[in-house]
Amino acid sequence: LAQAAAAHPPPPRRSDRRPAAPERAAGPSAQRQRQQAMKRGRGGRSGGKLKMSLGCGVATLMNCADNSGAKNLYIMAVRGIGGRLNKIPQCGPGDMVLCTC
Repeated sequence: LAQAAAAHPPPPRRSDRRPAAPERAAGPSAQRQRQQAMKRGRGGRSGGKLKMSLGCGVATLMNCADNSGAKNLYIMAVRGIGGRLNKIPQCGPGDMVLCTC
């Protein structure tokens, strides 16, 4: 039995079986990808992202000031808002909304 045990090496440990993680390349293409990902929320403009406060939420009742004949607008939905549990979709100037009059 002693000869048979000496002929076979011990099984490799868990850390020995895992291959080494490849190092990330920090070349110009990787930097370009990072810059494109950072610009995604700014519409391609450089500089800081300007934040506008959102004043109206869903279920807001507002006055209508045009010649359509509607007097009050009730906001039912905001376009482009994905949604989150217990968070009311908000909108600001320039956002497209679905309203009833």
